[in-house]
Amino acid sequence: MHDLSFKGALKFLGIEQGPITPKIKREIKERKRKAELMKRFRQWEVDYCTHVSDLLFKTKKLMLNGIPPEDLDLYASLFHKLPIWENHISILVHGTDKEKFKLFRSVENV
Repeated sequence: MHDLSFKGALKFLGIEQGPITPKIKREIKERKRKAELMKRFRQWEVDYCTHVSDLLFKTKKLMLNGIPPEDLDLYASLFHKLPIWENHISILVHGTDKEKFKLFRSVENV
C-alpha cells in the first residue's frame, strides 16, 4: 500500500523489533514450551473424553442387555467404576481448566 519493504512496513506500524537478546530468546522458548504443553493437554482432554465415553456406553449397554446372575461378580468392578467415569465426563465437559488439569494429574499420575 505504501510501497514499503517488510521491515519498513513493520516500522511504519510501530512493530519495530530490536536485536534478539538472550532474555528474549528464553522468553520465546518458554512461550513455545507452554504452547506445546497446552496443545498436548488439549489433545489428552479429547482422547480421555472419548475413552471414558466409550467405557460408559459399553458398560451401560451391557447392563441394559442383562447379565446372568452367575456373571455379576465378573462385571461388578466395572459397574462400580460408573460413577467415577460419569464424574470424569462431567469435569471434562463442564469443568474449569484447573479442574481438568487436576483430573489429568490424578489419571496420568503426573
